[in-house]
Amino acid sequence: MTVPNVVTTDSAKGSSHPLVAGSFYSGIVTSVDASGRVEVKIPALGTTYGPVTPVGTTELNKLSVNDVAVCTFTDEFVSDVVVFGSGKIKADVFASKATFDQLVSTVNSLAARVTALENA
Repeated sequence: MTVPNVVTTDSAKGSSHPLVAGSFYSGIVTSVDASGRVEVKIPALGTTYGPVTPVGTTELNKLSVNDVAVCTFTDEFVSDVVVFGSGKIKADVFASKATFDQLVSTVNSLAARVTALENA
């Protein structure tokens, strides 16, 4: 069994395996506030970071609690985290073209019936 490298953010302790800025980590979203800022726990480091505004999210595709997010740091001190949206693909929030076309057809049909009834 391989023992994982233990990395600490405590400056009084050292590590023979220092972190390198730009490494990617999986983080688990622990909280989301009303503005979309998230806190993420990175199990590999044993620490929760944030709140931070995630990159790559939209109003319709926000992160939720327990989502897996891709995270990195901009410095070797593990203090400035960047969260790159979800690490797992979510279902599309938009209707398919076939569903949309069917809805348009239904609306047009109903509009034609209303017009016919009004002219009768």
